[in-house]
Amino acid sequence: MTFLLLCVYLLLTLLRPQDFLFGGEYFDLQVILITLVFTLTSFVFDKKQKIISAPIITLLIMTVVIMISSAVNGWIGGMFTYSYKFISVAIIPFLLFSNTLNSITKHKIIMFICITCALIMIHQGYSQINAEDGYGWAGTKWVENKRITYLGTLNDPNDLGLFFVMTLPMIIYLYTISSLFKKIFWVAILFTVFYGIYLTNSRGALLSTLSIGYLFGIQIIGLRKMLIFGIIALPILKFLMSNFRKIEQDESANGRIDSWYEGFQMLKEHPFFGVGMESYTEYNELTAHNSYILVLGELGVFGFVTWSLFLMLLFVYLINTIKNIKSTLDSTLDSTDSTDDGSELRLYITNELSIVYCSFYSMIAFVTGSFFLSRSYSFTLYIFSGIAFSSYLRLVERNPSFNITTNNYIFKLIGFSLLFIILLNLVIKILLKI
Repeated sequence: MTFLLLCVYLLLTLLRPQDFLFGGEYFDLQVILITLVFTLTSFVFDKKQKIISAPIITLLIMTVVIMISSAVNGWIGGMFTYSYKFISVAIIPFLLFSNTLNSITKHKIIMFICITCALIMIHQGYSQINAEDGYGWAGTKWVENKRITYLGTLNDPNDLGLFFVMTLPMIIYLYTISSLFKKIFWVAILFTVFYGIYLTNSRGALLSTLSIGYLFGIQIIGLRKMLIFGIIALPILKFLMSNFRKIEQDESANGRIDSWYEGFQMLKEHPFFGVGMESYTEYNELTAHNSYILVLGELGVFGFVTWSLFLMLLFVYLINTIKNIKSTLDSTLDSTDSTDDGSELRLYITNELSIVYCSFYSMIAFVTGSFFLSRSYSFTLYIFSGIAFSSYLRLVERNPSFNITTNNYIFKLIGFSLLFIILLNLVIKILLKI
């Protein structure tokens, strides 16, 4: 029952049929919240084991930081308002997706839902482009020279494009496990999503696509060959970028850099807990247009370290899970175990390896695209993070030897996040002088 409700929640959050069928943002949000409450209630009463992991703990700590940040900035009511928002958008979705996807079959169903929603959004965008008034069948209009949009958070073409990019690894995974006829189908889906990315005309989405493509190339043919390929492909990259919005013609480009600078000014004035969640635009006309700087400005060093720790821990789990699976596969191949149980284990963890790679590339797409978007508290991040983490939990449940201890990483990751703040500040100063 919990998984069924979770699928409904995902559809309502991504596709938002309640919005274009009945209208009204308030009604839309209430339907999503009610579904989330029912899903959480079912999860709580479910007899299956609930796992409180290190990423969940970092999100709980971040909730405390959000409350303290609001309090020190003089709004006691914000302690409850913003912590409630973060819990409902981040903690509960991550907890539900990571714990509920306890089988590969359930994981695949979630992939199908995400891809199906992406295709429907692309169709809606196509209807926008071809409509005389620019409005698609969902009631949203294209913006800025026919950049397609959708509903809710995905009303921004950049967010929409990033979501499309995050589904690409899912499509490729489903392609790899399909028969020849189905492979043709998934290739068609892949090019349709590429077309959707093009219609969003988002530089961030394009860079995210290129980043996961480049990393995938490294995985297939190695770093040295991809470095050579990257040099050769520079003219192609320039051509692709020229077909998206040109930086020199984008009037908001300099405004974004100025906004990044203002984010660091907020950090200097409020170094520990920032100016408060959702208060960035009270200090600067533009939002940060950068998820990292948004957290720095709004939640200070404590908020940024906690938020970045969540992201980095997720990658620690993904990368180490990949290493552990490969090590296990090598050991099973070297052993003389040819029993049905041994063969079944190899098949299972091989499939999980592909899924973990899929999640890894989806998260790479987010961390790349989020450098140009203010999506630190977006449901997309926490839903996809929960989906990614579910593979690790499944493996540990099946074989405790896959358990990963992160204690040795914590101080190193905190140090890296502090170093990242310094480097980011230097980059912004250089950009301001160019």
